[in-house]
Amino acid sequence: MEPIILASASPRRQEILTKLQIPFKVMISDFDETKPDGIELEKIPEYFASKKVESIVKKIPSNQAIPWVFGADTMVVKGKKAYGKPQDIDEAKKMLKDFSGVTHSVITSIALFNGKNNYLSTRTCVSKVTFPELSE
Repeated sequence: MEPIILASASPRRQEILTKLQIPFKVMISDFDETKPDGIELEKIPEYFASKKVESIVKKIPSNQAIPWVFGADTMVVKGKKAYGKPQDIDEAKKMLKDFSGVTHSVITSIALFNGKNNYLSTRTCVSKVTFPELSE
């Protein structure tokens, strides 16, 4: 099986593909993950996953066959606020405090491009996560 291209440097995504025994090579996307105006919060992960794949496809020379390209994006949403990866321990503590005793959504989208058919498919999964009340 020809390796797919993983449009991410994420160790977690690499671990998942390895466990599934899917051969892959990593190409890091240079897509700027800035939220565009006019897009619903819940649609951002699908948009980002697609754009990551698109940025990799554009890097492949036109005389070279494009294999499968896989991209993904995950975002946590509580109410109207999106949470990214915490930058440090203090930010992680604040996030946990924000999630204490409430339900939030974890939105993960994947994008898979088939170079042979020049076709992009996307899927999104929304998981509801409820934290108990957390002590300090």
